Amino acid sequence: MSKQKKTKRIKPHNNTTRASKIEVLELGESPVAGITLNNVLRTHTDPVWFANWSPDGNLLASSSEDALCIYNITTGESKKILNNPSATATYDVSWSPDSKQLAISLDTEILIMNAEGMETLKILHPRKKTGIHLLEFSPDGSMLAFSTSPSPTSRSSAPFHFSIIIWDTAQEKEKIILGPFKSVAGYFLWSNDGTNLYVLIDDEQRVVVFDTLNWKSEVVIDDRILSSYGFENIALSGKYLGFCIESSIHIWNIETKKLEITLEGHTALITSFDFSQDGNLLVSKSHDQTIKIWRCDNWQEVATLTESSLTDHIGIKISFNPKFPYLATRGKKETALRIWKIDLLTLLNQSPKENSIRYTTAKLILVGDSGVGKTGLGWRLAHNAYKEHESTHGQQFWVVNELGITRKDGTVCEAVLWDLAGQPDYRLVHSLFLDNVDLGLLLFDPTTRQEPLSGPLFWLKQLQKNHKSNCAIVLIGSRADRGMPTLTTKELEEFCKQQEINGGFIATSAKTGEGLQALIDRIKDLIPWDSLKATITTATFKKIKGYILSLKESIERKNVLITPALLKSALKKSDKKWQFTGDEMMTAVQHLANHGYVSILQSSTGDKYILLVPELLSNLASSFVLEARRNPRGLGVLEEDRLLKGNYKFAELTSLTKKEKETLLDVATVLFLQRTLCFREPFNDQGFLVFPSLINEKRPIIEDIPVIDDVYYRVNGPVENVFASLVVLLGYTNTFIRNNQWQNQAQYQLGEGEICGFKQIANREGEIELILYYVPNIPEHVKSLFQGLFERFLSRKDLKVYRYQPVNCPDCNERLARTVVMQQLEKGKSFSFCNECGSKIILPDIEDLYRGFQNAEEKLDEQEAIALRRTAFEAALVRIKGILRDKSSKSSGPTCFISYAWGEPMQEQWVNRMAVDLRNAGIDVLFDRWHNIPGSSISQFVDRILDSDFAIVVGTPLLKKKYESKTTDAVVTAEQKLVNTRLRQPTKYGADSVIPILLDGKPHTSFTPFLQDVVYVAFLDEEYYFSNLFSLLWRLYKLSFDHPYYNELHNSLKPKKGGSTSYF
Repeated sequence: MSKQKKTKRIKPHNNTTRASKIEVLELGESPVAGITLNNVLRTHTDPVWFANWSPDGNLLASSSEDALCIYNITTGESKKILNNPSATATYDVSWSPDSKQLAISLDTEILIMNAEGMETLKILHPRKKTGIHLLEFSPDGSMLAFSTSPSPTSRSSAPFHFSIIIWDTAQEKEKIILGPFKSVAGYFLWSNDGTNLYVLIDDEQRVVVFDTLNWKSEVVIDDRILSSYGFENIALSGKYLGFCIESSIHIWNIETKKLEITLEGHTALITSFDFSQDGNLLVSKSHDQTIKIWRCDNWQEVATLTESSLTDHIGIKISFNPKFPYLATRGKKETALRIWKIDLLTLLNQSPKENSIRYTTAKLILVGDSGVGKTGLGWRLAHNAYKEHESTHGQQFWVVNELGITRKDGTVCEAVLWDLAGQPDYRLVHSLFLDNVDLGLLLFDPTTRQEPLSGPLFWLKQLQKNHKSNCAIVLIGSRADRGMPTLTTKELEEFCKQQEINGGFIATSAKTGEGLQALIDRIKDLIPWDSLKATITTATFKKIKGYILSLKESIERKNVLITPALLKSALKKSDKKWQFTGDEMMTAVQHLANHGYVSILQSSTGDKYILLVPELLSNLASSFVLEARRNPRGLGVLEEDRLLKGNYKFAELTSLTKKEKETLLDVATVLFLQRTLCFREPFNDQGFLVFPSLINEKRPIIEDIPVIDDVYYRVNGPVENVFASLVVLLGYTNTFIRNNQWQNQAQYQLGEGEICGFKQIANREGEIELILYYVPNIPEHVKSLFQGLFERFLSRKDLKVYRYQPVNCPDCNERLARTVVMQQLEKGKSFSFCNECGSKIILPDIEDLYRGFQNAEEKLDEQEAIALRRTAFEAALVRIKGILRDKSSKSSGPTCFISYAWGEPMQEQWVNRMAVDLRNAGIDVLFDRWHNIPGSSISQFVDRILDSDFAIVVGTPLLKKKYESKTTDAVVTAEQKLVNTRLRQPTKYGADSVIPILLDGKPHTSFTPFLQDVVYVAFLDEEYYFSNLFSLLWRLYKLSFDHPYYNELHNSLKPKKGGSTSYF
C-alpha cells in the first residue's frame, strides 16, 4: 500500500482534456466530455470488493469486509442489508434475471434473499467443507452456477483447484459438477442466451466453453495461442470474448475463433473490465491508477480517468448498468462507490486518442539442417544482397521491409525473419524460443544424395507442433547454382502434398538470386495478414520502437545492455518536447520484447536491463549445451560456480562488460532450470548442473537389480526436451528420489528396494517411445503413483501421446514384444499370436492418459505442485549465488549444524530432506546421519558443532519432551547444551548464530526454554516450505532482508492462495 499525493481541485471538462483526476469532483462535474459524476455512495467503511447491478438496472449491490449494501438508482438511497454476515465476508452477489432475488455467497453457504424486502428466503449448503466464491444465475434463472474450492480450513500442498457446481433452482439440487480445474480465481460467465458457460482456467492458460444441453466442453483459447503470466478476467459481448493479460486486453472473436485485437494503453495490471450492455463501449481499470473507456467498433480509446487506488491487490468488478447509461467505479480510499452518467453520443463523437497506432507482426522462421544456406538466404531476403556466412550459432533475426504492408483498417504489418542454427545440439535450445510461428521457411540441400528429405521431416514436426495450427510452410531448395538435385520437381511436389506443405516447393540461390522473387511473392501470399491480430497502442510505442531499432543497428553502440534510466534519458535527449512516463516507456519495451526485438532481464542485484541483442541469450544458451556435451566422461554437466563466475570461455561474452557477462550468465542458467532441462546436483563439495538429454554415459551391462518393463508410450511432436523435463520433475517430487541416470534412462526409489524408472527409445525424428519399469513385486500403489506422476508431467507438454499396456500370453505367460503390440494396434488389428506357444492373444486398446488414477488424484496434485515449486526454488538459488558472487570472492559456503529429535519417522524424513536441500544450495551441513555414524569420533563431531557458523534447532513436541524427560536422551541433551552455549556467548559465536525452526506444535510446546524468545522460522505449512527455506538460506548467507530482490524472489515461491508465512 502506498501513500497517494494530494490532488488539486479539478475544473469541469474542456474539449482538449483526455485524462483527468477525479478525487475531489463534485456531483454534476465532468472530468471528461461525456462522463458526469452522478452520485457517490459512502455506505462502506472498508474497501469495496465488487458492485453488481440488478438486470432491471434499478439496484446496485456492493460488498466489503464490513457489509453488503444495496443502492437504489431511482431514490438515490443506499443502505446496509448485512453487517459482516456470519462473521465472514461476502464473496460475490448475483441477481436473478427478474431482479426479484439476490444470491449471496458466504464462505460455505449461499444466502437467497428477496430483493424487495431483503428478507432471507433460504440458505443453501451445497457441500460440507467447501468454500463458495463466485456465483451467477443463468439468463433464464433455471440454474445457479457457483465456483467452489476446498474450505480455507483445509491444508494441502496440492495446487489450488476449483469446481463449478450447476444448481437446479427449481428442484433445489445439484444438476452437474464441472471440474475440478487448476485455477486460483475461478472466473466463469454465461453466454447471453444461456446455451454456453465459459470458464477461465488461469493456471493452465485456457478458456473452456461448456454446452449447457449436454455439458460437453471445448477449449476455446489455450496456451498455444497465448501463454503469459497474469491471464485473468473475462467478459462477453455478442461475438466478442475479452480477457486480460497483465496490462493488455485481448479480444477473441467467437465466430472466427481468432484473436482479433489487443488493446495496449494501460501500464500496469488490469484488475477488471466490462462491456456495456449495448456492446458499444468497453471499460477497464488498472493498477496504473487509470480507468479507460474504449469504443468497440474500431477499438479506439475515447476517454481516460485518473482514479487513485490505495489497495491495488483488491480489484473491484467495474461494471456498466445493463439498462441505463451508468457506470460504477470505486471511489476515494476505495470505501466509496462513484456512479457515473455516460453520454454515449458525446463519447462516440470524440476524436480518437491522438497518435494511437495499429500494428501487427508476423513471425517467419528459417529452419533446416546445418550448412544448407539459411543465413545466406535470410541475409539476401533482408538486405537484397549476397554475403558469405559461417554456420549460425544459436539464432538471429531481421526485419524484412519488403514483406511489410498496411492493411485496409490502417494496421501497419511488419515481418520478422528468424534464422535458427541447424546443428542437432542446438535443438534443445530452439524449443525455448520457437513459439507462435506464422510462416515456416524450410530449407534443405536438394543435391544431397543420401536421404535429402530426412532433415525436412524433423523440422516439419517442429513447425506443425500446434503452436499455430494454421502455420503455413514453404519447402525451399537452396543453392540451386551448385549442382543438380537428386529429386525431381515432381517428386518434391508429391512430398509437399503428402506432408501437407501448403506453400509448395521453390528452388533458390542466395548467391545468384535465382528463385528469390518467386519466393518473396509466395511469402507475401502466405502470410495471413488479415487474420493476424492487430494491436492498438500509443505513439510512444512507435517512437520508442524506432529509437531502439536504430540503437540496435548503431555501430557506435558500446553495450548490449541498457538500463531503463539510461534509455529514458536518451529518449528525452532525442526529442526534448516528448512527454512520457517511465511506466509508459517500459510498457512499450515489454511489447517490443513480446515480438522478439529486445529482452528484459534482471540481474542478481535486482536491477532491470534491456538486452538490445536478444539472440545473444539464445546463442549463449547454445554454448551451454555445447560445453556440457564436451564433458570428457560423457556426464552432460557444467560446474555451476565456474559457470556463474564466468570461467567458461564463451565466445558470446568476449567483448562484454563484467556486469553484462554476469547478468547474461545468470539469466541463461535460470532459463534452463525454469524449463526443467537441467537439475542441480552436488558432488565432492562442488555443485553441478546436469543436463539429462546430454548424458552419454551408458548403463553398466551387468544388471545388479532385476527389473520388469511395464507400460510404454509412443510420443509425437516436439520431443527434444521431453526426456530431460521428465527426469528433472520426477526427481523434484518429495516422493521419489532420483538415484541414477544414464543415457536415455533414469531411475528412482521410493522406499527400501522400491525401484522405479523409465527409458527413452528414439525411433525417428519427432517421435520417441518411453517405457516404465519396476523391480519385481513392487507394491501396486507405488506403481500407480509413479505412473500417475509420469503421465501428469508428460501431459504438460504439447504432444500426442499413446499409451500401451504390456501383454502376456494367457496360456504360457510369455511377454509379447512391445513392437509387435504397437504395430498390430496401429494397423487396426485387435489380436496377435504368441511367439512361444502360438496362442491367439486379444490386445488391449490404445489408452488415453490419466485412466485409472481417480483414487490418487489428491496425492498426484500435491506432488505435481511440489515439483513445480521446487523448479522455481532451484531457479531462485541462481539469484542467491549471483548476489554472493557480487558480494564476495569467498568460494565456500557457511557451515551449519542441525539439531533435532529422533523418534518420529515422518519428521526424520523431513529433516533429512531439508538437510539435502541446504547442502544442494551450497551450505556445508553438519548432520548426524552423515557425520556421526558408527565408528566416527564423537568428540570431533562435538567440536564441529561449536565451530559451525550456525546451529539450526528443529522444534517439535518430541524435542522438548526428550529435553525435559527424566530418562534423558543423551544426544538431545548434549546438543541442546551446546546450542545454549552458543546463545550465552554471542560475542564468540555470533548474536544470531542459532536459528530455531518450528516444524510441529507451538513455540512453548516445541522449543526448549532458552529458545523461547528467539525469532524462529515457521515450517508448519508444507505449501510454504520453499519460500521459508529460501528465507532460511538468505539468513545463512547473511544477506540483508532489505535487499531489493528479496521480496520478489520470496513471493515467487509462495503458492497462489493465502496461508501462513515465514516469521523471519
